[in-house]
Amino acid sequence: MKVERILAIAPHFIGKTKSIVYTLDGTVERHETPKQLIEQFCLSSFSTKEGRKEAVKQLLGYEKKTPILIKPCEIGAFPTASSKDPNCCYIFQHPFHMKQKEQGWLTIRLLNGEEFDIKASRYSLRQQSYRLQHTLMTCRYLMREDLGSLTYSLKCDKTLSEWVK
Repeated sequence: MKVERILAIAPHFIGKTKSIVYTLDGTVERHETPKQLIEQFCLSSFSTKEGRKEAVKQLLGYEKKTPILIKPCEIGAFPTASSKDPNCCYIFQHPFHMKQKEQGWLTIRLLNGEEFDIKASRYSLRQQSYRLQHTLMTCRYLMREDLGSLTYSLKCDKTLSEWVK
């Protein structure tokens, strides 16, 4: 399963299935919880979920429901509740639509047309989505700035080496 194609991960405790992964290609049932899957995805990019979470906390000050950068500057997800809550879903950076179902419940419609219900407020999900987009944009900006300094120092080194000759 390619993490680039994942839209959301929701808990689904029926039989051995513990989560449903919504992708651009459809749904996949998994034996791991959403939290365990996020951990696996982070490890595939040589970090832990807690490490990614702590970096975002320190850089941007998001203390609760911290967005997770699975692949820094490219792929991220936000939790819909505390990650300790077994009903926590993770929604990835792709656009989605929210529809009020009943008090305290929303229906989420993803890019692939799939829908699922979550217990959350529209305001909370908007804030979480904003935090994730802000985190991704800040990461891209900081990486570009670092690359800019590296490019600048390489240009200076080249000029310096030519000057020494």
